[in-house]
Amino acid sequence: METRRVLHVFVALLLAGAILSCSFVTQVFTGGNPKPSGQGTSSEDGGSGQSTTGGVEESCEPIVGTWKPVVFHGLTGRKNTWIMSSAIFDEYVYSTIATVLSGSLQAGPGTGGEIWRTRDGITWEMVGESGMGNPENVHLIISAWGDRLYVIAQGPQLFSLWVSQDGQAFHQLQGDWPANDGASLHVVNSRLVLFIGNLEEGLQAWASSDGECFEKVLEGGMEDPTNYHTTSLPSLPSLKDWSYLGIRNVAKGGEVWRSRDGLSWERSLKGGFDDPSNDYVMPQLTYGDHVYVVALNPNGVNVFRTADGEQWQKVVENGFGLAEHQATSAWLESYKEALYLVTNNDDPRAWGAAPSSASPGTGSGGGQGGGTGFRLWKAQDGKSWQQVGKPGFGNPNNWSAVMNRHRCVFYLVATNNRDGNQVWRSTDGENWELFFTAPASQTNYGHGLSEMFDGLEYFGYDTANGVQIWRYAP
Repeated sequence: METRRVLHVFVALLLAGAILSCSFVTQVFTGGNPKPSGQGTSSEDGGSGQSTTGGVEESCEPIVGTWKPVVFHGLTGRKNTWIMSSAIFDEYVYSTIATVLSGSLQAGPGTGGEIWRTRDGITWEMVGESGMGNPENVHLIISAWGDRLYVIAQGPQLFSLWVSQDGQAFHQLQGDWPANDGASLHVVNSRLVLFIGNLEEGLQAWASSDGECFEKVLEGGMEDPTNYHTTSLPSLPSLKDWSYLGIRNVAKGGEVWRSRDGLSWERSLKGGFDDPSNDYVMPQLTYGDHVYVVALNPNGVNVFRTADGEQWQKVVENGFGLAEHQATSAWLESYKEALYLVTNNDDPRAWGAAPSSASPGTGSGGGQGGGTGFRLWKAQDGKSWQQVGKPGFGNPNNWSAVMNRHRCVFYLVATNNRDGNQVWRSTDGENWELFFTAPASQTNYGHGLSEMFDGLEYFGYDTANGVQIWRYAP
């Protein structure tokens, strides 16, 4: 149980980076400005996590400006450690903030999560009460749908669903539900679907067409209680009217479910693609005519794809055969008619790896080489991969990264707890330049990057020093 919990925390921190670092801009903003009042867009994923080959047309006029600090040491002190979810609603960006014990990855007792909002990217204000009035609700997940904001509040054994029409006053809509694992909200064919995880009884789901009345549509983990947790970013990748959802199963291997209406769900992939070690599978994006799924594995990450939801093909096997603790997780992004994959290593602090004193280096050139940094890969056909640049872009201390696109510029944000997290950018996907370096901290565990109000905002997550926000704008 403890191993599962620690893995959940590390994955949650990686996910927090993806929340702000994926397709947040294309789904939440138009020309750098929020959508009009009454229209809400969720970015607990910051998008599905990942862009597709279609979608909203981007402005290709790059942002030009300078970096300036906005927030240091958390929004209300060092206890505000990392951003769990974000949404755009009524010209504000809303974010939920996790509060943890100093130096810990676990939320502390009696430290209810908080909701903060901004309408300029500079000034932030707290709305509602900590933990929705209950300090035991340590995790809050926010989503915007229609003309309302929704918040899942999670305590030690209970979940509840809250709603707001003005973004300030929240009232409980559903719950409390008994549960002992994560919860998530997804939109499938104009329905809002709430999943509640449960380690003993299996995953449960409720669906609503109006955002008010919810009906139970699934229980018992689809007749398998070992299916206990969703592993998808909220905006699910879709193909041919099917939406694809990831399911965690430690006992038998992860599964992928799909649905056309949010009411009826069917298995698309099970058993971790014949490997129970693939217990955490995540559908990340649609590229071309395939849905791509990343499977975390201690022996090296695997990537699968499907064109019909029935036949699956493995396009990355065991982290390209790299060394132990390397390429154990990954993120996908599409850019300029190519698919990119960044493979991440285990946190060196967790397995006792000595920090490197390597020089920063550059992002271009190089081959497989040595080092222990993340690796960036490119495949135009989605299956024939070539490495781009050196491991860690020349710095072995860059052990993991996430990617995103803003205004036709490709960004990669690297985690580095020795030299400081780094933001890199490229206009061709091949040649990269170092764009920003955050202050060094041994206790930073993640990051995010999003376009917000005609600027870029970098978010750093530090378990001892709190959230840090830097803004790049004219």
